[in-house]
Amino acid sequence: MKKKKLWEGASDGTNQTDSNFCSGVRCDAEAPNESNLVKSFIDPNLTIPSSVTTSSQLREALRFADQAQEKLYKTTLKERTEVVKLVLREAAEHREEMAWGLAKFRGLVAKDAHWMCDLLIAWSEQVDELVGAIWGFGSSGQQRIQYKNRTVGLLEFRSRGKGALISSSTMDGPPAIAAISHAILSGTHMIVRPSWKDVATHYMFEVLYKHKLHDFIQMVRWPSAGGDTMSLNQQLIQNVDQAIVFASDKTFEELISGFEEQNRLRLGQKIQKYGTGLPLVIVTENTDLNRAAELTFLGARRGNGKFCLSHSPVLVHQSVYKSLLDKFVSLSSNLKAGDLLNRDVERGCWEKDDLQGLSRLASRFGGKIVQGTFGETSMDVVILEDVPPNSPCLYQEFPGTLLALIPYSTREEAVSIAQKFIGERGREAWTAVNVFSNDEEYKEFANRIDSYHFLRGGITSEPKFLLPHQGRYFAFDLTRRLTTEE
Repeated sequence: MKKKKLWEGASDGTNQTDSNFCSGVRCDAEAPNESNLVKSFIDPNLTIPSSVTTSSQLREALRFADQAQEKLYKTTLKERTEVVKLVLREAAEHREEMAWGLAKFRGLVAKDAHWMCDLLIAWSEQVDELVGAIWGFGSSGQQRIQYKNRTVGLLEFRSRGKGALISSSTMDGPPAIAAISHAILSGTHMIVRPSWKDVATHYMFEVLYKHKLHDFIQMVRWPSAGGDTMSLNQQLIQNVDQAIVFASDKTFEELISGFEEQNRLRLGQKIQKYGTGLPLVIVTENTDLNRAAELTFLGARRGNGKFCLSHSPVLVHQSVYKSLLDKFVSLSSNLKAGDLLNRDVERGCWEKDDLQGLSRLASRFGGKIVQGTFGETSMDVVILEDVPPNSPCLYQEFPGTLLALIPYSTREEAVSIAQKFIGERGREAWTAVNVFSNDEEYKEFANRIDSYHFLRGGITSEPKFLLPHQGRYFAFDLTRRLTTEE
């Protein structure tokens, strides 16, 4: 009998499982029990049993990783490039399943899930260019260094060794697949530990499993608050050569809290943390306000505002402040709610406790809510007016749909506001600055504001595969530069 797809299962979901992939073997879940159920907050009756990795299985996965890494050292960059193209294309074919999982377990609208899968397909056509952008040469993986028509050495990049990738709840599905693709390009065997409620990323592993590409990555999983969570986290991190962690400062501290102080110092050399981000939008009087409103609003709404590049603080020139505010209010008022799997619906859902926390955070930003509410299971795109120039929104990420409008009168004032709080929370620069303006204003802001990325009148939460994230390429960070003298 043909196996049903996860999203075509029974209404309670308990006849389906969320698999792991360890040591080249697919590991399906055991019979449903209280310790292995992933529960939907959208539908209280919907649960999916997940495969929970044990300590002994993790030891076996780490041994397999050693063997797999040795094999990957012998692969060429061209071979790995072709694998990434395949994975991105075929993972996107699971868009219906991923849309179902992201809706039922994360509250994301299907419209956004399909958009992200469209990105995967577009990115599959850009892999060769990405390789050139990261390492400066093509898929040969090597570059000859010449002096006076004589080769003096060979430059290449080599993986730092087997790794772990630990991702947060905002990385489910396509975002995680993009990050894992970087690991494949780098030639790093990666053991991936997704968040507990991630029922989307494993479709990438389904693709690799189907093509017998087990040596590239493994997937392990355990509850984020289980009795063995801390020991399993330690076991994984201590026994890999490098680790990448996508998490907020709070989540990262919880992750390493079980390590002794002297071990934390060594962890700093092994772990590369990619934290949450905070972009800034600037709208001057010299721009198309309709376009500025529509794109800024979309960048706040998409993904329930939980992307690290979701719009939130907006500096607005006082001469167009009221006009832009009215446009945001209109867009928020017309946001369509309903079944998350309906492709026309744009308002997602949240867990009740999360909404209460978001409401408290918004109240600390100052200003006044002129549109939007925090409901029991959902929120509008909340619009805050007259937000003060020293508001915490300029350094505190808001993991929800909110636009905080801060008025300014001169470019000098806008630059001053943008620069003032960059050092808060250990930041070096804005994640991105999105400017709606004329050429002269755009160039001035780009020259005077510290940011990893500037774009003129776009959507920061629409990531560009060819550009670094927060100034870094994941694949580059997983490798070391190697030179061989001739």
